[in-house]
Amino acid sequence: MKKHLYIIISIILVLALALSACGKSAGPQNNTAQSPEPAQTQPKDPEPAVTEPVQPEQPAEPEPAVAGTGEPGKDPGSGEPTQDDLARRQAYIEAVQYFVDMGELPDGNSVYYEDMGDEKDQYAIFDVDSDGREELILYISETIMASCCLQVYEYDIESGEMRCEMGGFPYDVHFLRNGLAKTGMSHGTGGERDDFWPYDFYKYDPEADFFFSDGFVYQWDGNIRPDMYGEPFPEDVDKDGNKVVYTVTVLNKQETGDYIDDDAYKAWYDEYFEGAEDFEIPWDTMDKFIHPNGDPMPEAEPVG
Repeated sequence: MKKHLYIIISIILVLALALSACGKSAGPQNNTAQSPEPAQTQPKDPEPAVTEPVQPEQPAEPEPAVAGTGEPGKDPGSGEPTQDDLARRQAYIEAVQYFVDMGELPDGNSVYYEDMGDEKDQYAIFDVDSDGREELILYISETIMASCCLQVYEYDIESGEMRCEMGGFPYDVHFLRNGLAKTGMSHGTGGERDDFWPYDFYKYDPEADFFFSDGFVYQWDGNIRPDMYGEPFPEDVDKDGNKVVYTVTVLNKQETGDYIDDDAYKAWYDEYFEGAEDFEIPWDTMDKFIHPNGDPMPEAEPVG
C-alpha cells in the first residue's frame, strides 16, 4: 500500500515540474524587440558637424639673420617705444633742427651750405644696424659735391652724446639686413657703363657698434676708355670678350684689386652680399624744420 502511495506521489511531482518548465517558455511575448547588449568598447566622441576643411596656415619663412644684437631680421617700430626710445628720438629731432638752423652735424662738424642740386637733404630715424636702438641717418646732398655726406649717428642715453657709426657718400645708398651697406662713390673714372657706378661697401661690427669700410668696386669698359691712366685694357682678363672687367678691393683681406671678368665678379658679389634684402629706410625731407621766415643757415667754410 505504501509502495503505491510513493509511486503516486512521484508521478504528481514529475507532472508539476513539467508544467512549471512549460510555463516559462510559453509566457506572453513582448511586442517590442529588445536590442542586444552592445559590446563593451571605449566611448566615442560625437561626430563633428560636416564643414569645409580648413587648411592650416603655413609658417612664414624665417627672416635672414642680421649682424646686430637685436632680433634678427626685425624691423623696428613694431612694439611700444620705451622711455629710452622716446628720449633718443627727441635727441634726433633736435639734432636735425640744429643742422637746419646752423649747418652743423651732430658730431660738431660744419657743412658748407649752398642751395643747389635737384635732391633735397633727407633724414631717417631707423634701427639700421639691428642692435635694438634706432639711429639717425642724415643724407646731405643739397650743397656742393665736397660737402655732400651720408652719416649714421646713435645717441647714447647715459652720456648724452651723439656717436658717428658710419660716414659715406649720399648716392645709391643700400643698407642690407645682414649688416652690410654700400654707397655710390662721389666720382667715377669715366670708364663705366651707364648701368654701373663704382661703390664703397661697409660691414657692421656689433662689438664696436660701427660700420667699417670694407672695400670698393670699379668697372672698366674698354669700349669707352681703351686705356686707363696710361694702362691698356686687359684683353687677357676679358674671357667673354664683352670689353668689361672689374676690380674688387677687399680691405680686410688685403686683396690687391686685380682685374677680373664678369663671371668672377658676379661670384664674388653673390658670396659677399649673400642675396640679403635692403631695409626700407623711411626717408623724409627736412622741409618741416625750416623756419617760416625762411632765414638761411649761416654760411660755413667749405670742407676740404
